[in-house]
Amino acid sequence: MSKSSFYQPETIALHSGYAPESEHGSRAVPIYQTVAYEFDDAQHGADLFNLAVPGNIYSRIMNPTCDVLEQRMAAMEGGLAALAVSSGMAAINYAILTIAKAGDNIVSTPQLYGGTYTLFAHMLPSQGIEVRFAEDDSPEAIEKLIDANTKAVYCETIGNPAGNIIDLAPVCEAAHRHGVAVIVDNTVASPVLCNPIDFGADIVVPTEWMAARWGQMGFVQELNEANVPNKVNVVDSLANPDWDPGRKKSLPWQGGFAGLAYNVDKVGEIRTVEDLWAPELKGRVVVLSEMRDTVGILMMANGVDISSDWGANEFNKALDVLREQVEAGQIRNVRGNSYTEDLVNEDALVAIGWSGDITLINYENGYDDGEKWKFVFPESGATIWNDTMVVPIGSPRKANAEALMNYYYQPEVAAEVAAWVNYVTPVQGAYEAALEIDPELAENKMIFPDEATMSQVRAFRTLTSAEDSEFSAAFQAIALGA
Repeated sequence: MSKSSFYQPETIALHSGYAPESEHGSRAVPIYQTVAYEFDDAQHGADLFNLAVPGNIYSRIMNPTCDVLEQRMAAMEGGLAALAVSSGMAAINYAILTIAKAGDNIVSTPQLYGGTYTLFAHMLPSQGIEVRFAEDDSPEAIEKLIDANTKAVYCETIGNPAGNIIDLAPVCEAAHRHGVAVIVDNTVASPVLCNPIDFGADIVVPTEWMAARWGQMGFVQELNEANVPNKVNVVDSLANPDWDPGRKKSLPWQGGFAGLAYNVDKVGEIRTVEDLWAPELKGRVVVLSEMRDTVGILMMANGVDISSDWGANEFNKALDVLREQVEAGQIRNVRGNSYTEDLVNEDALVAIGWSGDITLINYENGYDDGEKWKFVFPESGATIWNDTMVVPIGSPRKANAEALMNYYYQPEVAAEVAAWVNYVTPVQGAYEAALEIDPELAENKMIFPDEATMSQVRAFRTLTSAEDSEFSAAFQAIALGA
């Protein structure tokens, strides 16, 4: 979201670009189902067609409902104006044909949505526009393909489905050195999460693996430890991640465990990953679309320490298990947070899931004094993840972000947050504070884990950029077929 906007994203998404019309005072945007519009007189019609005055001419060209959408999208992206068309491919085609013609070329990153690749590899060349695909998404690989006939560099903020995160600032710098425009598909990230025009967030909370990627790319600022004295309260097990030793650039926000969950009314005790493949559970298993948790659990079942030095062979062996169970119909779905819907409606009876979610669905469905769904660590071990606070490069209010981090690292505050969200707190002293708030909650090892609990979990090691692209693409190929 653009830092120049006074309003919050939700307000812009709901209200930007529209003022209630005077005749009826409708708060919602009317749907104007008209082809033609009235002109005051012949001169007014001539002025409209000559673009001398604002107004509507013909719905094939413009429409008041569409105009609200365009203004709203421009406001969300921090742009001057927007143009709404009927599809993503039309939007990309419009953008490129506006600045390129036969004999020109564009340079593209290789990680593209399938429809975009078809447009670039087949349709644009048929119109005389060459598309040059870089070896990878690095600024160096892109810049070496730029020449005098290059009119644009094209990329996706987050590649679909590769999941790569473009190092946007240096890519733009490389293109602009040659006077070349940069076209960015921001579909996956959306303007709420990433604004290619105007980076202005003060603090963001990505999952640890993404924070690591941003850190490796130089997207985050080093913290001023004088502004975060409570940083000393970070638990020892999270104090020195491989990508940020000493937490000089980051602090964990909340964490959780990925393990096994099952319906105790319908299924006998589940203790191992192998138990998921029982014949009577065929089509009743759901697993997470978060690669590091699902594949991490499967790798640990194969005896791999996922926090240590392993490689493609170990990853692919676990992936073979996933592929086999998906193709056999044992796994019904590979899903994100909505996997809990499968558990609640009993389409799925067992899952690779997250600890806090299972606590929440028990509570939301009236099982706060017991549990219909039980979360357990597999005997081979569980994964641990964290959402992590970082301050992105370009934030003009870094001290404010650090003050917020420091606030949440007060043990009393951390205990209150943990009690509300039911996830693992990363703050030393929060357990003691929780004893004063809710002694029963404080003894929940899924929120306040002890050493014995932590000894059973491992964090998925940080991947290199090449590994991330390779492994994510392989995982997505299976997940999309589930």
